[in-house]
Formats: sequence, structure tokens, C-alpha cells
Amino acid sequence: MATSRRSTDRLAGALALAVLLVAAAPGRARANIRAPQVTPRAPSGALAPSPPSPQVRVLGETLTFTCDAAACDVAAAYRVSASAPADLTLAFILPTAERVMAQVGTASGSGAAIPVTVGPSEPLHDDDVPREERMGYADHPPPVYQARFTAPVTAGENRIAVTYRQPLGQYERDHGYLKKGRFLDFFRYEIWPLDEWQRARDFQVQGAVVITRPAPSWWQRTFHHVRSIGCRGMEPPARTLLEQRGDQLRFQFQLSEPLPRRLWCFMGDDDLVSKP
Repeated sequence: MATSRRSTDRLAGALALAVLLVAAAPGRARANIRAPQVTPRAPSGALAPSPPSPQVRVLGETLTFTCDAAACDVAAAYRVSASAPADLTLAFILPTAERVMAQVGTASGSGAAIPVTVGPSEPLHDDDVPREERMGYADHPPPVYQARFTAPVTAGENRIAVTYRQPLGQYERDHGYLKKGRFLDFFRYEIWPLDEWQRARDFQVQGAVVITRPAPSWWQRTFHHVRSIGCRGMEPPARTLLEQRGDQLRFQFQLSEPLPRRLWCFMGDDDLVSKP
């Protein structure tokens, strides 16, 4: 009888231990996955007229991000049609107070330089910022700035171009307590300000993200990770093409109506870019 009772007690103890191990396992698994490191950055955005003018339509935009390890040189050019001469007040957001250059001219001309004023802007609403970026704020959202200038347009087609430098943020991926993570560089570009314009029916954004990357060898592609580019917000009818041109890798895109609200682009190891 005593032997049977001891066997029962041992069985009960083993079952209790098993239950405790199962209950603790998820906690231990979660504990082994620390929070990723994030360097947040405010976005830049498309031009918006203030106030909107029904006499002016935007016909199209070309947009190029030429990126190095720290930032992207951004060049945005707009084709704008006006029914009569007008002075347009234009504004856009950006993540830095560095110099912004603007030019305004006819469709066939190079354009004249226009003075631009850059100053602090109101912070973005949390709904406009991905949750993972907000985790890196530490109660201090990254600063947002606004660039403003007046563009004198003539009757007919005009070209308005702006250039500026946009710092990159970083996301950590493939990380753990005992494992050093890898980082994705990223930037965001807000497209929703284009809603303030009267847009042509065939309006499109023709864009590209460009990095310096010599064409990798078969060995590199097979046994190593190579640097690549990818963007979110590219659902149909958007068209994309990733191609090597000399020592440059180019992610080209074409956006048509309905336009996405934003682009969120990543650069880093190809396996991380495919699932940012």
C-alpha cells in the first residue's frame, strides 16, 4: 500500500512539474526576444498648395531618392497646369531643417531659384506613424519641419522642383539577447498631401530609389546576403522594377490612381528587405 502511495505521489509530482514547465515556456521564449533597436525619423512629404486652387492642376510627379549609408538626396519635380498666372503658396513636411532648394519655370525651361523658408512643424499624429517607430520615441517624437515657398506660375504648363536631404532611420531585425541583430535603413514619404491638388485624370508618380551597389557575384548571392531595396505601399495598380544599372541598384516604381497614402522604403540585406 505504501509503495502504491509513493508511486502515486511521484506521478502527481511529475505532472505538476510538467504543468509548470509548460506554463513557464512561453515566458522564457518571450524573454529571449528583446525589443528591437529603432532609430526613428520623421518623414518628408509631397507638395501641397495652401489654400488649394481650382484653377491649378497637377499633371504628374517625378520622385527620386538617391541614398547613401546615412541619408537620401531627394529630388521631386511636379508638372503643373494653370488656367491663368498665379502665385501659389506651397508647403511640405520634412525631417530636417537643412537647406531646401526650389525652382519654378515653364515646362521647357530650367526654372529660376525660389527662396524657401524652413521652420518647425506640428508633430505627426500617432496614427500616421507605424507602431514600431513609436516604440523608439522614448516619449520624444522626432522633430518635424515644414518648408514653405511661393511659386509664380504662368498660364499653361509649369515645372516646380524641390531638392533636399532626408536622413535615414534604422530598424533592427534578426536579433536576440545572445545574438547581434542586423539593421534595415528606412525612410517614409507621405503622398496624401497630393489630395489637396486638383489632379489630372492620368496623374502618375514616376519614382526611383537608388543605391550604390556593384553587381554581386554568383558566390555572393549564393553564400552571403546582398544589399537590396524594397518599399511598402506598392499594391496594384502600382508597378515596380528592381534592376542593376552599372554600379547602381535601382528600385523603380509607378503610382497611379488610387494613390497610396505613403511610401515606406527599406534598404539592407535582401532577406530582411523581402519581409521588413
